[in-house]
Amino acid sequence: MRFEEQVKVPVSQAEAWDFLWQTRRVAACLPGCTSVEEVVPGERYKAQFADAIGPYKAKFDLDVTVQESQPPDRIRLQASGQDKRLGATQQLTLEVALRGVAPRVTVLDVTADVQILGKIAALGQFAIKRKAKDVVQQFAHNVAAELAKGATLPPAPPPMAGGAYPLLAAARDPLPHPPAARPRPAAGPETRPPPPIACPHSEWGLPAPSPPEPDPPTPSWEEGGWGDRGLHGLGGLGA
Repeated sequence: MRFEEQVKVPVSQAEAWDFLWQTRRVAACLPGCTSVEEVVPGERYKAQFADAIGPYKAKFDLDVTVQESQPPDRIRLQASGQDKRLGATQQLTLEVALRGVAPRVTVLDVTADVQILGKIAALGQFAIKRKAKDVVQQFAHNVAAELAKGATLPPAPPPMAGGAYPLLAAARDPLPHPPAARPRPAAGPETRPPPPIACPHSEWGLPAPSPPEPDPPTPSWEEGGWGDRGLHGLGGLGA
């Protein structure tokens, strides 16, 4: 049974290639992998897998061999082992091809050929194929997640003369300042409204108006008014 998966990861091709040789990190991405051991670094490994396939709980002891390695483009592994309790045998060939599509983007093409023989094969090819496909898909997904989690930030630009960076080279102070307040105009001499212009009547040949006459005084008893005349002043009413 042959399966193919493709994943895109946010790291450079060199970083993705280095990841594939970090045995424990790769083993953690393999569903069902419970342990891994280096026998000859870069050549031979031992691994254990435990998983449920239908009603069976299988446990395989696998011998893993690096068949081909073309850094940093391709690696090919072969694994074989058996579950003595179930009398089942598993053979796996896994190939991963790497393609850098951008400075920090790499595509991984994962191809797997899986064969399972023995008592488990009685489940039928459909059930076994579905299980194997799920494992390959989950492996590809886990690799993408692991690389995205460990993706490093791009290096900072080299400093320029004076310790300034390119983005700050044109500005000594990168922090913005509020605009300076406009100066107020200088205070000039105090101005007052001009006095009203006198308009003499003589300019138009008119006589100046005479001042108003004062009101006549009102007579009172004390000032010889009605009091001095008494009742005689009323035209003989007192006779």
